[in-house]
Amino acid sequence: MKKKNLFSFVVVLLLLFNVVSFADTKEPADKKPPISSIEINGEECKYSEVLTFEQMVSEIAKENNVSEKTIEREMIENNLKKGVTLESLKRGTYRSLYKSIYVTSRYRPTIRFYCRTEESSYHWATKEVLYISMNRRFGDTVKQFRGDIFANLETPARLFFNVNGDFYNKGTTNYGGGVNIGVGEWGSVSFSGGYASGYYEYYYGDHIIKCGQ
Repeated sequence: MKKKNLFSFVVVLLLLFNVVSFADTKEPADKKPPISSIEINGEECKYSEVLTFEQMVSEIAKENNVSEKTIEREMIENNLKKGVTLESLKRGTYRSLYKSIYVTSRYRPTIRFYCRTEESSYHWATKEVLYISMNRRFGDTVKQFRGDIFANLETPARLFFNVNGDFYNKGTTNYGGGVNIGVGEWGSVSFSGGYASGYYEYYYGDHIIKCGQ
């Protein structure tokens, strides 16, 4: 009888030991992976051929329905802050990068980045982002936007950007904004306007695009 009781006691101890061990090794329910383990796949965007400074200014002005003088003046002011003269800007090479975003199945506006580039025979890279705009026309549909576009030129070939804001069916929207974002730097532009009505959709999205090859 004593042997039977001793055997039962040993079995109970073993069971308790296993339960405690399991409890000690179980991860907390609220444990999250470190940020470094979260990856966002790069999205390849479309890009233009090489542009001159004058061609880039003309393209931005036409797209946003403003004068070339207005865009040129804004470019000069933003670049003078970094000691870049008009003569230097005119000697540079440029490209426009564009990436559509999925707001709804019926509406996909395009984000445009106008960049100063470094060009060689077979490769090119982005030196600076100089202007950010949004083409709000998709087919026959045009929406208005209230919000921000944030951009971070992580490397000469990798650009992160975030779009955060609301789209409306009616109203007016300003034409974007000049920036001067070098490699390892970031900046943002805000979109506003006189009025907006007919709420359409909210959009928030992070994107990483290729901006060199």
